[in-house]
Amino acid sequence: MADRLVIVVPDAEVQATRDRIAELAIFGWEQHLRLAGGPVRRGGGYAARVASASKILDIVAEFGASSLIIAKEVICENKIIERRPNLYFRSLHLRVLRDRIIPRELISMGSHWREILNDRLAHWHLKRTGVDDWLGQFDELGARWVGEALLRQIDVIDPNKLIQAFQMPAKPFGMNCTFTFISDADPAASSNMIGGWLTKMYGRTRVKDFVSALTTSAPGSRLVICEDALWTGTELRSLLHRLGPGGDLAEAATGKQITFRHSVVTDFGLCIVRHFLDHKELNFVDFHGNYSFCIIGASGGTV
Repeated sequence: MADRLVIVVPDAEVQATRDRIAELAIFGWEQHLRLAGGPVRRGGGYAARVASASKILDIVAEFGASSLIIAKEVICENKIIERRPNLYFRSLHLRVLRDRIIPRELISMGSHWREILNDRLAHWHLKRTGVDDWLGQFDELGARWVGEALLRQIDVIDPNKLIQAFQMPAKPFGMNCTFTFISDADPAASSNMIGGWLTKMYGRTRVKDFVSALTTSAPGSRLVICEDALWTGTELRSLLHRLGPGGDLAEAATGKQITFRHSVVTDFGLCIVRHFLDHKELNFVDFHGNYSFCIIGASGGTV
């Protein structure tokens, strides 16, 4: 289990501190950091300090934390805290905690959204746009938070990982199998790039563009269509319409098995397409699993 941290601030400062963390952290930061409130140092004797320390240690134990930071403004008997074994304890002024320490802690625990974004963008081999320049578009609309919310969800997939998704053993598909791609008039289209990758992997004799392979293959053949991503399923449904009853490719698809293989899928896209297949009774179409990336609860967020 990753190291966990408990931060205790005055009760009246909990919301402001939570807002500060939310500005800097990725979604789900609560799994690694617990924010708690405590009474301020106004009056209260030794008994009050002991009671506060005991409560704080209960929070630490319940959360399974190995680190604890208490704002100096919170009443607490620090000597009791210091006696707790295997607990890294610090006492800091609230301003220092919010301005300097919280950003550092988020970075160290891998929960600072800018650090994660920079790491992901390191996989992007194209010309990069500065994050602040990109956010400036949202600043102009008075909605910077929208841009930041989008950036916190972004991921960048290395092209090598996309290629790995198409390294499939031909044996499960049978000998009469052709690997295909959707040809595009744009030479720079990703589908044409996939065609090039497939040719290097399996040789020219086993790779064709899908429509050509469908119209020339014999009944009983299996065609594996390799695509980079399945997002909302809109484009895929357009192709499936052509394969279904009344479609211009319906006759050519008769007696053949068609398998789709995507590098990246969303559970939303899979749900939509599988529902479409059941509705249209396209029993000759299936999906080959073991995706490189499956994005849960989203129809986007990865590039």
